[in-house]
Amino acid sequence: RRHLGRVPRRVEREARERSTGESSARSRGCCCSTATRASAEAGPRAGRGRDRSSHGPRRASIMSFAPPPPSSSMPKAYAHPPVSPATERDAAAEASSDTRGVLKFDASFEGANLGVVKQITENEYELTIRPDTNAARYRLWFHFRVANYRPGQKVLFHVTNFSKSKSLYKDGMSPVFRVGNKKTSSGGSRDRAWERVHPKNVFYYRTKDSLSAAPGRGGGGRGASGSLERCGSGASAGSAGNDDESEKGTLSDGNESASERRRPRKPHILSFTHVFGKEDEDEEDTSSSYVEFAYSYPFTFAEQTAVLDALDEKNLPHVHRRTLTHSLQGRGCDVVVIDGGDDPDAPPGTALAPRRLVFLTCRVHPGETPASHALSGFLDFVTSDDSDAVSLRRKVTFVVVPMLNPDGCVSGNYRADSNGADLNRRWADCVSNREPTLTAAKALVKWYARDPCHALDFFIDLHAHTSSKASFLYVEPPKFGLDADDRGGERDAVAKDDDETSPRDDDKAASRGETFREKCEKAFAWERAAVLPRMLELNAGPALGFALSHCRFCENPEKAGAGRRAVGAMLAREARDAAAR
Repeated sequence: RRHLGRVPRRVEREARERSTGESSARSRGCCCSTATRASAEAGPRAGRGRDRSSHGPRRASIMSFAPPPPSSSMPKAYAHPPVSPATERDAAAEASSDTRGVLKFDASFEGANLGVVKQITENEYELTIRPDTNAARYRLWFHFRVANYRPGQKVLFHVTNFSKSKSLYKDGMSPVFRVGNKKTSSGGSRDRAWERVHPKNVFYYRTKDSLSAAPGRGGGGRGASGSLERCGSGASAGSAGNDDESEKGTLSDGNESASERRRPRKPHILSFTHVFGKEDEDEEDTSSSYVEFAYSYPFTFAEQTAVLDALDEKNLPHVHRRTLTHSLQGRGCDVVVIDGGDDPDAPPGTALAPRRLVFLTCRVHPGETPASHALSGFLDFVTSDDSDAVSLRRKVTFVVVPMLNPDGCVSGNYRADSNGADLNRRWADCVSNREPTLTAAKALVKWYARDPCHALDFFIDLHAHTSSKASFLYVEPPKFGLDADDRGGERDAVAKDDDETSPRDDDKAASRGETFREKCEKAFAWERAAVLPRMLELNAGPALGFALSHCRFCENPEKAGAGRRAVGAMLAREARDAAAR
């Protein structure tokens, strides 16, 4: 106004409207160069047409910089298209398509485990495993869902904080995945079967720096100079030699032993790539689709309950299900008794003989899901109408506790319960207010051992191993003498072949005054301890990759709290007390 003098309000309003029209045109995506040319060509003509007015020169100098308003006489290319509801929907769809491909992670379902997620590049993500509840040293199991992916999108995942150095991921094992839908998240018909990521796309290796070299941890610079490398092969085929690292030492309180604190702790990384399939393109609503990834084939508490509910619906006369106890968080711990009644083919005079009994437990470690799959197959067979199953039920009673750690299974832990304790180190000193499931199971074993109508032949605790490529058994060796029983079986013993006895052993036996009868009893005890693995080798060795040479007959003092050790010591004391009575 100072340079051009007074400008009429009408001229200011027109200029303001034209400026607003230009900015709105640019926001709608019109071609800026075309709009500029149009304003440059139309501006002088409009100015010459309006110079006849009293304020012409002033209006021309102002209006020459503003684009003309849209009009019907203007070419269609220069006109600003009107905003319609359809155009708004297209813009919203375009905006949503721009975010498609930025993955969304979910771990808010039963058995899930996922820590922090960090996007490195457009198609590369770094993940961490959430440690077990109140047990930071256990980091192995992962289970999560991924949504908002593009069909055909290839993504690289890095799971960066594994606590195990030995893993079957080095020897060809790979994570599992399946495509699901939120509308059928409970396992409906639209959920596809589990598949494995291609082994060529899986890498398991050490991190560059050791955590032991970090401030606040011991180890000095021993692991700081380590380089990023692909680890070699783990345990040899068919060997059970490499035991789980987390089983070393008494880990009932979740703390590391002194030797483990001195050993460098190098977290391992699992890297794998996955191409999200195009099968979801045919779906009417792809917004609810997801892909589920897991360390191994999951088996949740809900699935176990569904298996037992299905048995109840069959109303089989030889299957009896009861609630053994409840966990610390109130979840039911069931027990299933499978008893086929009297055997009509039994020899005369044996009807009153004690009935053979096998006691099975499972999932004391939540992350060892293959154990539950094996137990589910066993239940399917032993409760079926197969002639071998019917004959077996007539001779043997099976008592099954399918899930000893339901709280850990629901929480997505690998080894610990809700208190952070490794329950397979608490069998020897379990109490009802701290380990209610172990206390109830142990009491039930003791009851059957004392019952004159039953003869407890086997106590079997099912597990899964992270590095062994063969099926095998840990077998509790037989115990001799009162000293071994009084110490709960913690005396070191070495497994010998059944048909070999060294001269030194004969000299020791002679010095102790051991008779021939005692030697025969010992030989019979070793044969009895080896009969189950020998039968498995003969009947199912090739199918299971099982061999007697893979098994261990050991009494490791560090595992005195394990189920087989504590229950074996308890049964030995019960047998000794029964003989004394």
